[in-house]
Amino acid sequence: GSRDVLKEITEACHASGIRVIGRVDFRGVEEKIYRQFPDWFSVDKKQVPIQLNYTRPQLYASCYNGYYRNAHAEEFIKYLMEHYALDGIWHNSIGISGICYCRHCEQAFRSAAGKELPDMSTSSEAELNRYMEWKSMVADKHMEHMKKTVKSYGDDKVYTAEVFSMFETGGR
Repeated sequence: GSRDVLKEITEACHASGIRVIGRVDFRGVEEKIYRQFPDWFSVDKKQVPIQLNYTRPQLYASCYNGYYRNAHAEEFIKYLMEHYALDGIWHNSIGISGICYCRHCEQAFRSAAGKELPDMSTSSEAELNRYMEWKSMVADKHMEHMKKTVKSYGDDKVYTAEVFSMFETGGR
């Protein structure tokens, strides 16, 4: 309706001396959004869109090098910081399992490593390790950029990111 629940919650918490951190999540979108911007999302080796099988509805996975997780995420965080008295941002779900074979990832990996993206089932351990090191570097740069975005609203603003799923043992 006409209510702004986030504003109401933030104001009430601040009035009670409680700091507020907004949680954002750019891991995926519903089909309606995917259909409008398919180039923003992850694809498998056969160029089939990757869907998250643990969400209901199944979301289309965003590419960690694509517009949605980067430029859109930055714009959205800026909007939140400018329109709400948030004390920081919790950036949920930084990691994406598997390998995205979209043109953004193909170009970025080729530029960084001088190689084509590896195949999880046929690539050597060294090739997969090189890929994971690159993916970790991409995540680090992304988080540093998002942190700077949040901190541009004041040194007292906090940024934190969930990365533990990206580094689970048994997963790459």
